[in-house]
Amino acid sequence: MESEEAAEILRDLKKDERTKVALEMGKIHELPLELVEKIGYNLAEKARHVPDEGTVGVDGIKFMADVLSDLDNTTREELINGLRTSDIKLSENIESNCFIFESLPDVPKDVLLEVVRKLQPDKVITAISGSTSKIKEAAIMCFPEKSRSALVSSLKTKTPDSGEIRDARKLFTESMRDMADAGRLDLKEVNTKFAQRNSVPETAV
Repeated sequence: MESEEAAEILRDLKKDERTKVALEMGKIHELPLELVEKIGYNLAEKARHVPDEGTVGVDGIKFMADVLSDLDNTTREELINGLRTSDIKLSENIESNCFIFESLPDVPKDVLLEVVRKLQPDKVITAISGSTSKIKEAAIMCFPEKSRSALVSSLKTKTPDSGEIRDARKLFTESMRDMADAGRLDLKEVNTKFAQRNSVPETAV
């Protein structure tokens, strides 16, 4: 099961049920092999690497963090509040691994600069396609000035599909988590800034 599918399921649950399910998902570390094969191609791929074992390792914390990032802002805030009330330690772990792509402008500039420049420009342009002008500007400004106009032109003509955009954004998530693991970035703090800024709606351009 992909995180966006899980996010859709959680979105449709009642508020108290949503928190209970999220808590259990966050605590997942092992799944029966038969179940893994049923719930998605990606996990089934993992299963094939351990054919002699009865379980497959699953990182419930990161999966739940991905689910949070795929939720709409209102549902995400409700779920985070529910998690904090029910299991503060688990909530801390999940929030510390959650990178919301829309929070890109809230990432410290030095960290964002390093992340963007380590990625292929084409992947960056794909990732920011269809996003708000604020997100596009934050990413484009990380490139050397002489290359920005060409990147803006590429952004105007590029029409990636939703799968390509999602895959490109996953590269940002992985890089931001690496920065967090290295002590360079506090994702929880970034998410808080994003939530505060998000009180004023932005539109995609």
